Amino acid sequence: MKKFCNVLRSKRTLGWRSAFIMPELPEEMNTFHKQQSLQKQISMLRKLREELNMHRDTIRNTATNEEDDSKTQQELLRNIQKDDEM
Repeated sequence: MKKFCNVLRSKRTLGWRSAFIMPELPEEMNTFHKQQSLQKQISMLRKLREELNMHRDTIRNTATNEEDDSKTQQELLRNIQKDDEM
């Protein structure tokens, strides 16, 4: 009954025309907080992957026709590919 009164009070005070009651919210919030460190890790890895891709693009854009430079660039690109796969 208390939850219902809170909804009525909110409707009156804030002028709500409708309300959505979600009983799963506390459980969802607990899961969110438990997974927060994992989400930060995923975000960090995505940023790292983006940096690798930008570095790869830079290497490709600065490619030269000299054989020694070309071999070095190919080796760098292979290493970046390995890092990306990891």
